[in-house]
Amino acid sequence: MEPHHSSASRTVRAAAATSLGEVLHIAAFQNDAFTIYAEDARPEIFSDQPQTDLVVVNLAQRRQIYKSVRRQIEEMIQPIIRLRRMGIRRIQEFLDIDWVSGTALPTSRQLPEEVHAWVLWRHRCESNFLSALMLGSTDSSCVNVRCEELELRPTVCEWPTRWGASPELWGRFVWHCFWEDLRTAFDWKRLAEDALNEAERSFELRRWPVEIAKSWAIHEALRGRLSPQFKPWPEALTAYALSPQDASSPRLIMIVRSHADLRKKCSPKVGAVFPCAWH
Repeated sequence: MEPHHSSASRTVRAAAATSLGEVLHIAAFQNDAFTIYAEDARPEIFSDQPQTDLVVVNLAQRRQIYKSVRRQIEEMIQPIIRLRRMGIRRIQEFLDIDWVSGTALPTSRQLPEEVHAWVLWRHRCESNFLSALMLGSTDSSCVNVRCEELELRPTVCEWPTRWGASPELWGRFVWHCFWEDLRTAFDWKRLAEDALNEAERSFELRRWPVEIAKSWAIHEALRGRLSPQFKPWPEALTAYALSPQDASSPRLIMIVRSHADLRKKCSPKVGAVFPCAWH
């Protein structure tokens, strides 16, 4: 559980006011293949005593940043919007949860990749998401927990480890994690479709055959991208500290790849940044 400290409550509320607009504005170098973010590296703060005001304030701020990013994603992607309107509990009709490996895999060919990505991403970021999702069959409110109840995974919250990231860079980190999980969802669907035989394709099956839905070969092909128990954050997202000779302090660098190809796979939605449609 993340720590709570009553003496820091006022500062916590002030820190929690960070907006998504502030989070997503940070200088970067960008081309068609990748984007590089850079800032002065900061001392790591989460290795401090867990109940200090500094740690409590930063945890509250990151919870609020994450919730802002999550809200933006959930309000601009059509398949997720429709899922929430129909009722979050319906997702259990489309997913199989493997509690040993911590993976959530589609059982229905009708599950949009965007919704699969949303589950992968929230499971990556929130310690209690999958259990809340299952309890959603009787209590749908548990997937919309209040900010102070939200449990971010320590590996995500403390990213990039050894060095501290600014709120702006950390917000970009969780934003790009969603893009990478969306790529994983598209890759899983492609591999599953390739594994179908000709007869299965001709019948346009509504559900994946069990041997495909739980295929270890597909797991291996995706190299642990389906569960944070294997890799805490996407392998394609790189971060490191660099110490230039002419600089007084190290620079923290984050490199992410372009996702323009994913945008082309999505149908347009007015006002969205990378909208998609559930047909």
